[in-house]
Amino acid sequence: MNDIDHYSPEIEVPEPITTMDAVERLDVFGVPLPEGKKRTPQEVQELKEKIGLISRVFSRNYNMEVGPSGGGWSCSIDHKYIPDITRYMKGEIPSLDHVPPEALQPKRIAYDLKDVEGKMTDGEILGVVRHEVGHANHSSYKLFFEGERFAIEDGFMPSSWAEIFMSLEDPWVNNREIAGSETVRGNMRELYRKWVEDVSTNIASQPVTHQLSLNVIYYWLTGQQIPTLANDKVKEVFERIRPACDRYFKAKTAEEAFGIRLFQRALQPLI
Repeated sequence: MNDIDHYSPEIEVPEPITTMDAVERLDVFGVPLPEGKKRTPQEVQELKEKIGLISRVFSRNYNMEVGPSGGGWSCSIDHKYIPDITRYMKGEIPSLDHVPPEALQPKRIAYDLKDVEGKMTDGEILGVVRHEVGHANHSSYKLFFEGERFAIEDGFMPSSWAEIFMSLEDPWVNNREIAGSETVRGNMRELYRKWVEDVSTNIASQPVTHQLSLNVIYYWLTGQQIPTLANDKVKEVFERIRPACDRYFKAKTAEEAFGIRLFQRALQPLI
């Protein structure tokens, strides 16, 4: 679900969202654990077509490429522009104003074929599709890349920026897709039901930065920290950033969210 690949952004398309939609929890524990079942070749083909239709219609981009990935789900820019983004990261290009505008627009939504073949239920599939659509509609890859460059300039790995970015951006785009749609809310609840179980079981084995990012998403879902989280430093850092997380989840535009995201510059030395 951490699906914005490095160098794989989307264009921001602001839409209205209500405060209630922004803060209402998903109550994931109120639904049973989903159990996928193997689909027939015909069912797989029909689901692929459905994923393509939903991706193009709800992203309002009928030229969106939709197809299988090498594993996982993502919404990415055209990979032919990766060299331009790499040059920007290295400081060879002064700003992203010097790359073609289309380089920062979503080009492709990729799905995990194993999920489509039966690992995920229909509800989970529809939930993750709308999550990727949310990135296509609302995320700004320009701001994301600028954030990664901030991290480099501050002496940190851009992957550290991306780790925390995703933990904030995923709930934000989900909130905007959920707003006003009980159907999407239900699919998201099903999508994250198994996730909370897996995270609670495996949190101790994760790197510290990843523990923090998982805790942020768990908090968005439940209003609580992960009950099995034992790392006191992670819990302390989370309590420091909790108000900023709440503001981020309620942000109405990518620019507003990015301003809140700048707290990561102060956060980096702590993790």
